[in-house]
Amino acid sequence: MKGTASDATAVGPPEDLEAIRQLFGAWKDAVAAQDIARLLSMVTDDAVFFTPGRDAIRRGEMEDVYRESFSLYELEQDFEFLELRVVGDWAFAIGRESARLTPSGGDAPIRASGMAISLLTRTSEGWKFARGVNNLTKS
Repeated sequence: MKGTASDATAVGPPEDLEAIRQLFGAWKDAVAAQDIARLLSMVTDDAVFFTPGRDAIRRGEMEDVYRESFSLYELEQDFEFLELRVVGDWAFAIGRESARLTPSGGDAPIRASGMAISLLTRTSEGWKFARGVNNLTKS
């Protein structure tokens, strides 16, 4: 990811902050690779994501949403941390998110950017995304 938690306000055990930074990097890599199974492995069973112009996307709907998106676009995402805090088994990350969507048909890429917040929880498998909200708009 573009920014690191050390570039922003970062509060919490260093090993947790690093694990969360690695999770964001793994998410970016999985999106670029269009690896839906890997994306799903990084979210909790009750995960919910909110994006402009859509109803809430629950984990059970994510596979279909990503399958449709990946059939239409090559996606690249980036996240610049502005704040990262760990409190017990919960954490939140606030930052600037950007995306580049390159249509499969070869049309000009679409760029979007905005603010985002992610809520993460520690599981027996490590940190996972539990909730996400962004206000990405075309830029």
